[in-house]
Amino acid sequence: MELNIRSSLGEDFAIDLPPGAQITSLQTDGREVPARMEGQRLQVPLRPGLQPVVAAWRTGVDLKT
Repeated sequence: MELNIRSSLGEDFAIDLPPGAQITSLQTDGREVPARMEGQRLQVPLRPGLQPVVAAWRTGVDLKT
């Protein structure tokens, strides 16, 4: 998932993930950052201003075609 997020304050942004999701990578502003989960929510640390966020995860569910 790729997002561009503008934050007026430095704070965490929560992203609800599907059940059983396992984070494989998290980047903010082009830098890898440690992933922190609270239940099924990924907590993304933000700084003030506009920044790109890229999150990748996997689930144990097969995609159907």
